[in-house]
Amino acid sequence: MKRGISIALKGLAFTALAIGCSTTPTHKGEPPPQANLLPPQFEVSSQKDVESVDYFLLKSFDKAKTRNQKWWIRYKRGMIWSERQPELSCEQFSVLAKEPLFPLARIAHLRALQVCPANSSKLTNFAALELKQLPDWQKNLGLESAIKRAELDSDMKQLMQLSYEKSKLPLRKELKVSLTETSLKIAEQLGNRGFAVKMQKRIESLRPSRIARPKRRDWIKVAYDHRRLRQFDKARKYYNKVLRSRRSSFSQKLTAYQGLRKSYKNDRRMEDYLKATLKMALFVEKSFRKNRKSSYYKRLFHDKFITLARAQWTMGKVREARRTLGIVQKVLAKKFPMVEVYWLFGRMAEEKKKFPEAISWFQKALAEPISNEEFKEKIHWYLAWNQRKIGKYQSALATFEKIVDLTENDFAKSRYQFWLAQTLKESGDTTKATLAFQQVINDDPLGYYGLLAHYRTGQLIPASQAPPKMKPVVAEKSAEAKAIISRFADLQMLDWLISLEEHDLAKRYLNAISADYRKSGQQDETVWLEIFNYYGRAGEYLSLFEQLGKLSPERRKFILDEHPGLLFPRPFTQLVNTASETTGVQAELIYSIMRQESAFNPRARSFADAYGLLQMLPENAAKEPIAKALNYQQATDLYKPEINIPVGAAFIQKISQKWNQQFILMVASYNANDKAIRGWIKTRFRGDSTEFIEDIPYEETRGYIRLVMRNLIFYSLLAADGEKIPFPSHLLRLDSTLDSPSTPPLKEARN
Repeated sequence: MKRGISIALKGLAFTALAIGCSTTPTHKGEPPPQANLLPPQFEVSSQKDVESVDYFLLKSFDKAKTRNQKWWIRYKRGMIWSERQPELSCEQFSVLAKEPLFPLARIAHLRALQVCPANSSKLTNFAALELKQLPDWQKNLGLESAIKRAELDSDMKQLMQLSYEKSKLPLRKELKVSLTETSLKIAEQLGNRGFAVKMQKRIESLRPSRIARPKRRDWIKVAYDHRRLRQFDKARKYYNKVLRSRRSSFSQKLTAYQGLRKSYKNDRRMEDYLKATLKMALFVEKSFRKNRKSSYYKRLFHDKFITLARAQWTMGKVREARRTLGIVQKVLAKKFPMVEVYWLFGRMAEEKKKFPEAISWFQKALAEPISNEEFKEKIHWYLAWNQRKIGKYQSALATFEKIVDLTENDFAKSRYQFWLAQTLKESGDTTKATLAFQQVINDDPLGYYGLLAHYRTGQLIPASQAPPKMKPVVAEKSAEAKAIISRFADLQMLDWLISLEEHDLAKRYLNAISADYRKSGQQDETVWLEIFNYYGRAGEYLSLFEQLGKLSPERRKFILDEHPGLLFPRPFTQLVNTASETTGVQAELIYSIMRQESAFNPRARSFADAYGLLQMLPENAAKEPIAKALNYQQATDLYKPEINIPVGAAFIQKISQKWNQQFILMVASYNANDKAIRGWIKTRFRGDSTEFIEDIPYEETRGYIRLVMRNLIFYSLLAADGEKIPFPSHLLRLDSTLDSPSTPPLKEARN
């Protein structure tokens, strides 16, 4: 038998009675019995201190009339005291673990293993149960419980093996390394040299930067690991070793140059980043001149000089960028497609407002062979966009019509149709323009462009297009759907997991249910709606969105057309409303940003170290006066909604004031740096804010503004309680200077 997951664990077990619990289906396809084992309707505030919560629970226990209520209270007390009074927590969980009908009896036992003191009598008389007997969605908790049990029992050999086993699960790399380090340390203490060597090699594989004496073959992966850890000086040390070594191959040196430039960029040393990019291009040029006939080196020369030109352009060195593109044009003319070179010349001319010149370059680009259809579509877009800017409406209309037919992307199609309609309006053909805008509304009622079409036509946004309260599923169909889901799951267990806020377990169980149902072949929208309802009740909105994304486009469209409220939940209602009242920032705006930043996941953390629901950077959070009042002390405090939401709302208020309550610039500031935004206003704003959004050069920021605006309008529809609303035109207010008087705060401007 393999050691590890399959090993029998001391104490990781159930009584024979609990293993055969009657609430668990004996096989898929057999629904659980209909005993009334549903959780009671209790609510406990997470903002109160533990003692106050426990006082409420004890009073409730004395008044409890059903076993279900007593089970719920015991479990909750076990959870709240697990850290501060493990003996009390142990008592609650161990009682529940021996309740044969309690739907979470097995989970309670795993929790007891985590908290009960060493040699606790509460853990006696449990039969052996191997980890492999747990369903997959419980195995992570099973390992955590077994590890904690081994720690409490000082069973070092078991702890060594279990830590290693857990490190092999799909976890964050930092946690994998930490678990492997634990195994290594114990192996060394036990004198198990073979296992210690194995763990050391695993640490070095996970974290090459931990290799004590890296060999030449390890330099690149060591450098990459240091870069990922933001240890930039150490990363550059090894990249430079590769570049200096005569034994390094061409591909190794090219990889080192690429890593070197990225290290400078991540380190915000932009001049050094540009120098490293230039060195990379010159390095490739040297090899190209020795291999002029090689198609590989032609493409490499083209790509790296294009990369250099883009970097120069981004840093405002337009003359140097044009000179670099000229080199590519001169060296590779008639030997390699110039489509990207011409496109970049066109984009630079457009930025300088030389629109006829830009059009000429885009036309030249389209005359080149283009293998990438998506890129071909993009060039057509810029051609039409610039034709429209100089009033060549008929040419622009012809180009827009072409890409409407060309694209297979629904969002892109709505974009092209909207600007086709706008061009018709500007050309004076108002009848066709009205019909075209209406087509956008019909095709994309929930999207950014569909909403803008309401604005252009002066139409109110009807409540029928709002995501009101989620449409109730007909009771009979709901019962049928639950019967189908019960073939794959114990719904009573799921209800208890959600009620007791066992979030991770509920998410894992729901993901397992979704995967099993997807494989079943018998797909039904009503069943998916019930599954999504469970995700919503569990607060697992990101997983809900992910599961929606896995459906076929037709099924997804059907569900969202009927139940758009799936995409616009409003959790943390009290915290959001209080923050809104305190700061004057619309609750709808807070939700709109929260949805886009974290998908309502309080534990979200970005690569840039932004934390929590509103993805606050710790340095920004620390500057908000309210943070001190909330006892904000460290970055991980931002995982707490009761800190993240009020601090985030205060930050939104601050940047709204900085940008004179201009929604577009405020939202852009949440995603891009202020210097870039001021540059865009200076070079790209021509009086029309919708046009300005399209001209923002950062695709991520452009998309972010559109999505947050779309979110805000639909949350405003929710707040309108079934009434039609006009497009909130204040969202499009944009001044050519940033020194204009402020308008009323966003909360008031909605009216």
